[in-house]
Amino acid sequence: MIQKERLVNTFLELTAVDNPSYQERAMCDALKKRFTSLGFSWQEDDAAQAIHGNCGNVYGFLKGNAPELTPVLLVSHMDAVSPAVHKKAVRHADG
Repeated sequence: MIQKERLVNTFLELTAVDNPSYQERAMCDALKKRFTSLGFSWQEDDAAQAIHGNCGNVYGFLKGNAPELTPVLLVSHMDAVSPAVHKKAVRHADG
């Protein structure tokens, strides 16, 4: 069951992380910490070297217990368009 308040708080926390292009280390570290707390293993590749950034791509893995099910892959960028620093999501009373 989705816990609306927890989902909103997670969104607010992650959108507050500074993450301009090629400078996503803070977001990468936040995701790795969250993956670990949720029981995921994770791996960071060496893409930073190729793009002259400060972090690679991070992959989270959660082992399932139903081998007959097809794996699911979710993909997202870790960077944001400007302004990508000192930003804060606005939450209105009506949601």
